[in-house]
Amino acid sequence: MQTDPAIVSRNAKGIAAALDDVTRMEFFRQLLAAEPDDIEQLMRRWWAAVTVQTSLARETPERASV
Repeated sequence: MQTDPAIVSRNAKGIAAALDDVTRMEFFRQLLAAEPDDIEQLMRRWWAAVTVQTSLARETPERASV
């Protein structure tokens, strides 16, 4: 995972950096298999999922200490 979970770049490199190895492989598999017209939607979907995942990971320690 990238060092600052608050920032996920909206490109393939940024999304991939925020994923674990297995999930990253699935992301690249889908990206390479996508039709050109579907890539923007695919990137948006993965970026949103990674953003939520990293936000939850960042909030979890705070909740545990409350």
